[in-house]
Amino acid sequence: MVCHVGALIRAALLGGRAVKVGGVGEVMTAPDARRQGHATAVLPAMCRHLREVQQVSFVMLFCAPSLYGFYGRFGWRPFTGKLFIGLRGGSIEFPLDPPLMQDGGETVPIAGVLDLRGPPW
Repeated sequence: MVCHVGALIRAALLGGRAVKVGGVGEVMTAPDARRQGHATAVLPAMCRHLREVQQVSFVMLFCAPSLYGFYGRFGWRPFTGKLFIGLRGGSIEFPLDPPLMQDGGETVPIAGVLDLRGPPW
């Protein structure tokens, strides 16, 4: 295996309304196989699966700001609203860089209040 993209489905709240979120994570390519288009092929395929088969409201991922340009080429946009995560039985505002989002069955919510009701992936 030279490339991997993980995904999960999460029941979340957007502005108090239940939404189904597709989470993308663990995007990795073996060092000697990078820059050969593997992630460029598998990432959109995973997002299509999340949208079409899993029927998520939207797709999101967490990454370092240095990767925003890479993901931006695929239509990912930063979420500028308030993001809450579940931690130790409670809920806190996410303290790190904003996640990136992509349309699913709904248009990406760029702002608002999103509660993942669990830890980030």
